[in-house]
Amino acid sequence: MYPNPASSIINIEVEEQYVGEKLEIYTIMGQLIGSHKITQTHFLKDVSALSEGTYIVKINGQTDTEKLIKIN
Repeated sequence: MYPNPASSIINIEVEEQYVGEKLEIYTIMGQLIGSHKITQTHFLKDVSALSEGTYIVKINGQTDTEKLIKIN
């Protein structure tokens, strides 16, 4: 996932095994704020509507997560 920190668009690259799964974005407090079905191994995600802060990105609810830092 790059760039990180990001202000508008992030590039996400996943392994083939995750195509068809859900990518979910959570607040640092654990509230789900967005979900996206993964349809290819490389795609763009618009994060411009998110408030500035730190978010957790999960694929299919897995415990292995990545942090996304949103800047304005």
